[in-house]
Amino acid sequence: MAEGDISFTVAETGKPNEYTFTNTSKELPSDVKLYFSFADGKVIEAIRDSSITKVYKKAGSYTVSLLAFTKAGQTAVSQTVTVAKDLQAFAWPGFDYESSANMFKTATFTNEFYYAPGWSQIANPTITKTGNQQFDLVFGSATADQWQNQVHFITNMAVSAGKTYDFSVCLKATKDIPAATVKVSKVGADDTYFLLRNHDVSLKADETKVVSGSALVGFDGQVKITFDFAGNPENTNLSISNIYLTEHQETNVAPLDYDLAGNLWKAVDTDKAYTMAHWWSDANWTQIGNPGFSQDNSVYTITSKTATAAEWQAQNTFNTNSLAIGANELFDFSCVIMATKDSPCIIKLCPQEDGGDNNYAFEKHGIQLKANEIKVIRFDNQKLANGASSSKVKLIFDFGGCQDATDFSITGITLIKK
Repeated sequence: MAEGDISFTVAETGKPNEYTFTNTSKELPSDVKLYFSFADGKVIEAIRDSSITKVYKKAGSYTVSLLAFTKAGQTAVSQTVTVAKDLQAFAWPGFDYESSANMFKTATFTNEFYYAPGWSQIANPTITKTGNQQFDLVFGSATADQWQNQVHFITNMAVSAGKTYDFSVCLKATKDIPAATVKVSKVGADDTYFLLRNHDVSLKADETKVVSGSALVGFDGQVKITFDFAGNPENTNLSISNIYLTEHQETNVAPLDYDLAGNLWKAVDTDKAYTMAHWWSDANWTQIGNPGFSQDNSVYTITSKTATAAEWQAQNTFNTNSLAIGANELFDFSCVIMATKDSPCIIKLCPQEDGGDNNYAFEKHGIQLKANEIKVIRFDNQKLANGASSSKVKLIFDFGGCQDATDFSITGITLIKK
């Protein structure tokens, strides 16, 4: 076999740090086995004329090789992929701006501003508009107190009191703004609103923040969307993008805000206050080796090393060190999850104490993850089923029935007591 018999192409997909590798090798004897080595520890079998999509989380140069193995030895061809930036930890991007259901995509509106550092009004910030999808603003002067940096969208979108609505917006600033405000209210009646994040939206420099809500009870009238970015440092650039508003759809699920002060799981992430346990088995329920596992701040990655056949054959359990839930305490929960291949999923929260598996707060089967699509899982007004408290809960994700070489990413785990 000659070196020219094996080849592959590399193409960027258009998504951040994502590349497609296509095996373009010639027809080869059946005893030749081909594998992609991605220079980050991952090796995956390569099928001729088939493609593999790969995301690199870290910036750097990666020498990707297509390896051919025969009884006579090994042949390889390589290409270098240069990744310019670290990938921001994956997160829910908000509802789909491009959806035909999005009322804001075709809305008309006017912008109004109140820009008043020290409560002395100055010239409006500059604003550059890219259609209805993105609005880039420049705040040259710093502000301190809430409502000193107001940006309003006075729209023609009409809503009704007898209906519910879904809303999301993406915000990104070049400098920290610790306590922004987002409000969706009635034109001409600021005290009538169906969403108010009142001075508690934390924007971290160069990170996208999504503010959202689903099944929000409407009002009769037209919609005004208000932002307040008071607390901005001088010379801060800010973008408002992907504003989405529609009548509520059952498929629209918004996660809880991970950064809310009441999120009990955030300390679990920060302090690594858990012990991870895995129980994976083959189709005959014989235990096999553990999957790959890593934590990067609030993002957990679990990598299957082999396929599994049925529910509960790919269990991954976060045994928390001290996260307690009282007997009758109500709480809300959400997380964001993505898999690189289609896979089923089960999620369950229950006590670690003996018999706790039947005292679960929630246990949901039949969750279907589609390859590289972000899935929001949310439960509201939950409590432990048997009325017994727990001094240490455990959170279980099961991927039984998964394919081999699948990366499962879990982030934004949020648990807020009522």
